[in-house]
Amino acid sequence: MKIPPIPGSTSPIVTQSASFSQLEMEPMSEIYNSLYSAVTYKKAAALDELNKAADECSTENWDGYNALPLTKSSYMESFEFIKMLPLWTPLASIGGTPDGEVAFEWQHGHSAMILTLSGAGKVVYAAILNGRRKFHGEEPFIDEIPTTITDFLNEFK
Repeated sequence: MKIPPIPGSTSPIVTQSASFSQLEMEPMSEIYNSLYSAVTYKKAAALDELNKAADECSTENWDGYNALPLTKSSYMESFEFIKMLPLWTPLASIGGTPDGEVAFEWQHGHSAMILTLSGAGKVVYAAILNGRRKFHGEEPFIDEIPTTITDFLNEFK
């Protein structure tokens, strides 16, 4: 895989004024490929989890207790959410809720966070950090993940 060029540059990594030999470029290419693969794998794994949840929760009464199927809008909003997650975000467990929403859950030690996306442009969340601090609320989710959510996710690095 080739490293994409920087706009206005003839070299894949550097500006026109700099030059690297092929031997110097190869290690950079390997680093890029390794990082790209890790990022791609992480996002692909999260999207696979979302697709599994969509399959498992696609019919009415999927849980045996009259649960609604996941809505298309909650699925699409969750897809966008995954695409926007910071690269350092650990993988979440992803599943459906009885009212047709998508739930994301992170756990680490004495900390846990769950958030749901309904497709209505909002994130509903609850978190307990270090077994003591409890938080819950609702944030708008339109074109970026709310800072409140990324701040909480930072606890799970």
